[in-house]
Amino acid sequence: MTSEPSHRSSADGHLTLIVGGPENNSAAVHALNEPNWPKVSDQGIVLKPFTLDHQPALIIGVSEDLVQDREGYRRALAAANRAIQKTSDRGKSYVQYWIERLKFGIGYINCIEATKALANAKHQLDLAREGADKTEIREKHREAVSCAEDGLQTSVEMLNSLVGVARNQSDRGAIAVMSEYVYRPLRQELRQLQRYHKEQE
Repeated sequence: MTSEPSHRSSADGHLTLIVGGPENNSAAVHALNEPNWPKVSDQGIVLKPFTLDHQPALIIGVSEDLVQDREGYRRALAAANRAIQKTSDRGKSYVQYWIERLKFGIGYINCIEATKALANAKHQLDLAREGADKTEIREKHREAVSCAEDGLQTSVEMLNSLVGVARNQSDRGAIAVMSEYVYRPLRQELRQLQRYHKEQE
């Protein structure tokens, strides 16, 4: 991934999303301006909130292997769905718990992709604004809004899958972290884009 999908900071008050760490996104290097970045494991992620040009920002560092593992999660989910059909009533809640955990994991990876798509759409919108072609600006704005809506809906579905079966502090902690650093930033991005649309009317 190059630095293009991460749009540059601006003064309009929105949250800047930078997808990818310093090892694969030069924008993250310039934004962080620090040498210490944790190594991302094969199935890991780093969420780092910070301030860029006096505006809130979030870097999402992920392992490419994590995205590739989604197919494995989907196969496991299919197997779990088959298994629950043959499970006694006593054991169904246990199997259902892992079904929803797998959905949460898949949804999480989907959120990563949705965030990448949104960052790229906003970059294209920034370029359109520089060109001042109103038709192109409207088109790129619609695309950015669509990406933000898709990302927000994906995050809601991801969170709902785990909320319904949460059993322990680990589950509740995952819900809290994803709400704070995935759902809320995506919601903020969508609101900012909608606000911009109203201002242009």
